[in-house]
Amino acid sequence: MKLNRQGQSRILDTNELDSLIDCLPTTKHKLIALVCRRTACRISESIQLRWENVMPGVLFFPIEIVKNKLSPRSIPISEDFYQELLNWKNQCEEAGESTDAKCYLFKGRYANTHLSSRAFMNQVYKVLQVILSAVVD
Repeated sequence: MKLNRQGQSRILDTNELDSLIDCLPTTKHKLIALVCRRTACRISESIQLRWENVMPGVLFFPIEIVKNKLSPRSIPISEDFYQELLNWKNQCEEAGESTDAKCYLFKGRYANTHLSSRAFMNQVYKVLQVILSAVVD
């Protein structure tokens, strides 16, 4: 187990990863994890996606958000996952948030910002602590 950046990390199997995603507190956090899982992107890339990057059958990662800014990527996505993203868009609209093309999928605390990777990871750590304490008890 890795603790305070020391030790060996363990790779989660499919069931463990599904359980972790299911335990995340909000739809926003679950979708960020699913974007990373289904596209093999980094957290920093997924949180910077904008609505204009979501298209039927594909998620487009522009050059500005990919690591090393080498080239943009288009990642195919399933129809089911695309529908999940559209459901998230509807939830955002119902909550009074703007879902214009230039708006972030995962809004941050302040106007015109995206959720930070630290905020996402804090939620993951909280869920892992709950899961680990349940295993130990």
